[in-house]
Amino acid sequence: MKPWLEFDCQYLYESGFALDAKFSLQGRVAALCGPSGSGKTTVVSLIAGILKPRRGIVTLCDDTIVDLPKGVCLRPEHRRVGLTFQDRRLFPHLSVARNIAYGARRRVVEDELQQRIIDILELTNLLDRYPAHLSGGEQQRVALARALASGPRALLLDEPLSAVEAPLQSRIAEFSEAVVRDLEIPTLLISHNQQLVERLADEVVVISEGRIHSTAA
Repeated sequence: MKPWLEFDCQYLYESGFALDAKFSLQGRVAALCGPSGSGKTTVVSLIAGILKPRRGIVTLCDDTIVDLPKGVCLRPEHRRVGLTFQDRRLFPHLSVARNIAYGARRRVVEDELQQRIIDILELTNLLDRYPAHLSGGEQQRVALARALASGPRALLLDEPLSAVEAPLQSRIAEFSEAVVRDLEIPTLLISHNQQLVERLADEVVVISEGRIHSTAA
């Protein structure tokens, strides 16, 4: 099976922390695991285009999105990556429906697909509500729907359970599993939650102190 993601990048923070990581992903759902401060979110940010590496090459679904030796570094909106953050980052002044629509603003996404996303994540009864009136679990589902509404070719989930109430974590795991299964989108999961990793991932990459330590299917 050909890798859907090939990553080989270096990044240096002013604090002195350095990322120097190389790995490839073949499994439909891969988990990037490691302690806090190990470089997980840096990897996600480099793939999504939030950060620019000092050196690097990133290939996503057969397209080169970063190749600094050749002067290639696509803008985030041209990478077609769906990203959910730990803090969700919903627009407080927009309803659930408009938050989801914002995700689709740069791409033509079929109404049927948008409705399918809403159905899978059970958001129909929440479309007119605003983020301030949603639980943490509901906000996470909206953030996931917004990421999917952009029509991504790959999905990056950065600690999807970290800000969700403990009683709801199992339910959010169910929604995440349904999305991955039904929409068949290659996914990189960042998580400290061992149960979520075991439930969703068919490949695990371990990172520590900015270096890849192991990869296992």
